[in-house]
Amino acid sequence: MIAWLVIFATLVVVHGLSLQMSSTSSKILRRVNKWACVSGCGACCKLGPLSSRPDLPEYLSPGELSQYTSMIGKDDWCVNFDQTNRICKIYEDRPSFCRVEPSKMKEMFHVEEDDIDDFAAFCCREHISDNYGENSIELERFEAVIDSLWEEDENEDENDGGNEGRVQIVDLSKD
Repeated sequence: MIAWLVIFATLVVVHGLSLQMSSTSSKILRRVNKWACVSGCGACCKLGPLSSRPDLPEYLSPGELSQYTSMIGKDDWCVNFDQTNRICKIYEDRPSFCRVEPSKMKEMFHVEEDDIDDFAAFCCREHISDNYGENSIELERFEAVIDSLWEEDENEDENDGGNEGRVQIVDLSKD
């Protein structure tokens, strides 16, 4: 609990889009309501080993599965992921299974719009913890961004009466 207080004490929120921790920023790359893809992470880009994802054929078509497996590099990271800069080299043209969109989440995982925030955040926490550790700065940054989105939404609800069921998609990758 004290660690979180220290983290929040060092946060600076600018336009709700950038969080400052120490000298490193986390920018929201993609937002769907109260979930966001945070820059400098890329944990979901670790695609392998295939043995760790036996359920892929359940939610990817044969063509998507073939494309997915072709994207796995020798180190199990996506061949399109720049590990040094932690960015996707094909972000604008990435496959549909790499996108967090309400329609795709429903199609792939049978997740309803009301559950997307929790489901996507759960998946991110799992990937970040598996790849960078449970006490990693990546997980701290992700949690700080998610907390700020929930806080922002609560403030908006107080000011305008709320927007229940709202799905907002903001794609900031074209900066």
